[in-house]
Amino acid sequence: MQLKWFHVAIYIYMLEFGVSIFNGDRVAAENIGTNYWVGIILLGLIASLNLFLIALVARKAKGKSVFDIMEASFPKVCLFPLYIVLILFWIFTGSTIGKDYTLLYQILSFPSRNPMLLLLLFMAVIYLIIIQSIYGISRVITCFFSLWFGYRFWCSIFFLIGICSE
Repeated sequence: MQLKWFHVAIYIYMLEFGVSIFNGDRVAAENIGTNYWVGIILLGLIASLNLFLIALVARKAKGKSVFDIMEASFPKVCLFPLYIVLILFWIFTGSTIGKDYTLLYQILSFPSRNPMLLLLLFMAVIYLIIIQSIYGISRVITCFFSLWFGYRFWCSIFFLIGICSE
């Protein structure tokens, strides 16, 4: 089954903007100061620009994957170390962000619970998502995006109703 462009767009947006939100707040507050929210908006715009560039390359490639383009441009001997570096980079980045997320979640929600238990639960959920096909992963991420968007929408509506009623 082939992915629709909508699923890929949501997948990339959630990955890029989610990583910036989880790790970007502290770094932005330390480097920018109290007006770090401007930095968060800029990170969202950069993520959207990156999504646009990915869509532009996909349109110009006429259905070829990035790996097909790279393998046609470079010898496979040069690409093997690049693939290993990318694999290690994404494993390290995902593990670090997952650990930060579970420690933050443990501090806010379960202060008496062992953080390693939450980290193992988080890794189990990630493993169960990863063993699915890319189509299954995109469906899960679309569901998460729909829940997040609906939550933000209704919170904004109730906030506006509360302000207008005063």
